[in-house]
Amino acid sequence: MNRKERTISETMEKLMVDQIARELYNHNVYRTYANYYYVRGLFKLHLYYEMRSNEEYNHHQWIVDRLYRAFKPFKKVTISNMESLIASTDMKTYREGVPSWKTIEFFKNIKDIELYIITTFPGYSKIPNWDKGEEILKDNKFIVLCETKDLGKLSEDIISIPLYDHINITSNKIRNYIRLDSNPFPLVQKDVLDYIYKHNLYIG
Repeated sequence: MNRKERTISETMEKLMVDQIARELYNHNVYRTYANYYYVRGLFKLHLYYEMRSNEEYNHHQWIVDRLYRAFKPFKKVTISNMESLIASTDMKTYREGVPSWKTIEFFKNIKDIELYIITTFPGYSKIPNWDKGEEILKDNKFIVLCETKDLGKLSEDIISIPLYDHINITSNKIRNYIRLDSNPFPLVQKDVLDYIYKHNLYIG
C-alpha cells in the first residue's frame, strides 16, 4: 500500500462515502424547495434555497475529490427517497398549489413588515369562498381597487382605491398577453416586464 492510500483509514473512507449520499440528498431537498418557491413567485426564497443547494453539492464534490486524491475506489452511492419528506411537510401541496391563507401566514411572520392584501372588489367578494376565507377577512388588512359603482360598499377600515372605469384591464388579461407573446406595455411598466421575462413568469 502506497503513502497516498494510507492517508485515509478504512473507517474514515466509509464515513466519507456515506456522507456523499447525505450531501446529495440535501442538495436535492434544497433544489426542490428552490423550485417550489420559484414557481410561486417568491424569488428571494428561491435564490436562498438555490444557494443552499449549490453549497451542498460543493460539499459532495469536496469529498469526492478527496477520495480521488487518496486513490480510494468507491461505488456510486444510493440517495434516500424524498417522497416521505415531501409527504410529511407542507411540500405535499407542491403539485396541488398553496392555499392563500398559508401564503398570508408566511408573510405575516416576517418581522418589521405591515401586511396589506391588495385585490379588486370582485376578488374581495370571493374571499368568503376560499379555504379559511372568513378568517382571512377578519384577521387581515385590505386595499381594494373599486370601480365607481362599488365605492362605498366596503367597511370604513378597508382602504378603497377608485379605478378609472374606462380602463378595462385585469391581472388575468396581463398574464394572457404574456402567454400569447403580446407586449402589454404600457399597461405594465418596463422594469416589471423585464422581471417577468427574465424569470419566465406566466409562460405556458
